[in-house]
Amino acid sequence: MTTNFNRVAQCIVGPYGEEGSLIEGQRIAFKVVKDDDPKANTMDVQIYNCAPATCALFESTDNSIILNAGYAGDVRQLAAGDITRGISKMQGADRITSSECGDGLRTLQTSRVSVSYEGDVTAQQIIDDLASKMGLQVRDTLADLSGKYNSGWAFVGPARDAMTSVANKFGLSWSVQNEEIQITEYRGTNTTEAIVISPDTGLIGSPEPLDDTRDDTKDSKEDPGLQIKTLLNPNYEPGGIVVVNTRDYNNAEFRIKRVEHDGDTHGANWFSTLEVVER
Repeated sequence: MTTNFNRVAQCIVGPYGEEGSLIEGQRIAFKVVKDDDPKANTMDVQIYNCAPATCALFESTDNSIILNAGYAGDVRQLAAGDITRGISKMQGADRITSSECGDGLRTLQTSRVSVSYEGDVTAQQIIDDLASKMGLQVRDTLADLSGKYNSGWAFVGPARDAMTSVANKFGLSWSVQNEEIQITEYRGTNTTEAIVISPDTGLIGSPEPLDDTRDDTKDSKEDPGLQIKTLLNPNYEPGGIVVVNTRDYNNAEFRIKRVEHDGDTHGANWFSTLEVVER
């Protein structure tokens, strides 16, 4: 991917779990922020000059949005989320409809569980049961989920807190990515193929060291890592691996901690900005 031309963005909007309406050909702008924390990733979408019935879809908090983006011939799912706020406003001659969304937000906020296990029970069993109760799929993982509670386990309360309890017990991390549960080892990586970043594959400028502004002084904290800006690439997700080839880095492997996708089919922005740490 070496060009910023032939940009494509599409939205599918409708009630969660049902076939939605495909919106394409309109001017679409968006900002998506994903990180590896167990809280909802965010997505803000602006659609220009929709018909009134289409505006109503993006304004309804009963609906969810799937955002696809990329380049002509290579369009992929970039993000998904439940609408938390939608509004239409006139800006000059344009009617701009804006939706604010959270990835898996509905289930993260509302899913509660009451589970009880006797005897030996593995992290895999519990995670699968919790995910089922949350209505989400668990992605394939490289993490070891064979760890056991040897004397049973019980939990009553928010499903997200139950998942965090299990993850902390067995040295795991979890998050919701595109309405799927991603499990990794603590500070580990997911199963996606490594992505090469270089001037030939869309790198903009040079990787920049991030300042360490945290108050935490524990020896176990991670280095702040690098910030890398590239042409928009929907394949970047937290937990993914990038291989950086520049004047200062030769096949250096990093793990993605955070990514911000910022795009506009008719504007200047069509970028992904990554925060990465060395593996």
